[in-house]
Amino acid sequence: MSTPSKLIELVGIADYDEAMISGDPSSQAVVLKIDTYGGTDLYLTYNRKEKVNSDASDYVDQVTITGAPSSSSTSWIVRALNPGQKYHASLVEGTMILEIIACHRYYGSPDTLPVSIHVVGEGEPMCQASPPIPSWGAAYAGSLQDGLVGYYPFDDTLDSALDSGHHGTVGTAGGSVSYVDGPVGRALSLNGIDEYVSLPNVDDFNFGTGDFTITFWYRVSGKWSD
Repeated sequence: MSTPSKLIELVGIADYDEAMISGDPSSQAVVLKIDTYGGTDLYLTYNRKEKVNSDASDYVDQVTITGAPSSSSTSWIVRALNPGQKYHASLVEGTMILEIIACHRYYGSPDTLPVSIHVVGEGEPMCQASPPIPSWGAAYAGSLQDGLVGYYPFDDTLDSALDSGHHGTVGTAGGSVSYVDGPVGRALSLNGIDEYVSLPNVDDFNFGTGDFTITFWYRVSGKWSD
């Protein structure tokens, strides 16, 4: 990258002609290649489901990140990002970290999904990486935000994504936690011994005797699987 931060609008393959007419070649791309200088090169696309791509069934309307070593013709999907999600890539044999953030979708002529790309420690994100709160789907007609008092994506932060101030804090004597790539965005990594996250003692978390729901995803590492 010639600059530590850059915003690129990804255009779906179905909108290629429109992008060529109305787009700015310096800020729009159908396929964006990122040379990692020693690692697996990355190719970013916007898998927009429309027109000639209307039969797409995987990674629909997501930013797809495909990996391919420069010395090989084999490629594979590394990650697919929804708006608000991010991915970290190693540059120059691990001496630098690149952060890729999928921003908000824009519908028009052409449809675009901008991505923010910056070198960690040198540049700044060009959009936020807070994922949208998901919906319940068909099983519940209301919104997941009905009565919601805390939502913690753990995308390199213990803050709640809600504007409630009910943020978490590191709850270990050592005062540290770490983060890893998860199935959606980033994930909190704990050692299973003395690391934990503490939530504030506020009225919103005093559920009383009424019904309430706590939902979370977790994965146990191999050595703790017993």
